[in-house]
Amino acid sequence: MCARNGASLEVSYKDLSEHSPTLAIWLADAPRDMLEIFDEIVNAVVRDDFPAYGSIVDEVKVRVRDLPIADNLRDLRQAHLNAIVRVQGVVTRR
Repeated sequence: MCARNGASLEVSYKDLSEHSPTLAIWLADAPRDMLEIFDEIVNAVVRDDFPAYGSIVDEVKVRVRDLPIADNLRDLRQAHLNAIVRVQGVVTRR
């Protein structure tokens, strides 16, 4: 990520669940809180390893990919609120 001056660190949910199942469960149960913690940690690590990285990117965000279950956009309901979900769909208009 830093080699290409990126602003997002992609974390595979599959890898996270294999290497740290507790963190994967916490991420599924409280995604907002866990992503805030992940963002704080990745920013601290990037600033320690690359002190001038702040002039390239103000803040680095963690993005989660490879969630095991994918939902259709039309299937989202109130139960999905405050949860981390993976959706499939086609954007027809923006």
